[in-house]
Amino acid sequence: MLFDKEAWKVHCRENARSLETEINRLQSDYCDLLGLFWRHYDEFWAHARRISEMFKTLKPLFQEDRERLWAAYSTACEEMKQAQAREREPERADSKEKRDLVMSKIREAYFQAKGAASSAEFAEADALLSEALAWMKNGWEGFNTITQLISPILSSG
Repeated sequence: MLFDKEAWKVHCRENARSLETEINRLQSDYCDLLGLFWRHYDEFWAHARRISEMFKTLKPLFQEDRERLWAAYSTACEEMKQAQAREREPERADSKEKRDLVMSKIREAYFQAKGAASSAEFAEADALLSEALAWMKNGWEGFNTITQLISPILSSG
């Protein structure tokens, strides 16, 4: 069988168009036009995995097309990764604040129990631990008046 150089070039261009179409969809289908209001991360990453497989299986492909398309694909993935990290940061900070409050209550219970001289004082330490447990189970719902005042500043439980 003879090698048909023109058919090979046509096939290279078709493969490049297929990849380019999928990369364009990857860049546009999973968030709003500005990328500010909604993102579909799971669908994006599933599509990105399919495109990665396409790079492995679609052959032939001109080297310059492969490099150009891989750069566009990598940029789209990196931008989505950064957007995801920016979106998670407030949740992470919120979680840390809540954890710090719970740990503070647990430390308070520890020192209450350590210095307890009567069963009533041990009961107070137990009540503090119960309060910390309620916070962990219910988010902000179980918090006392002081933390109820803080909670509107932070997000829900």
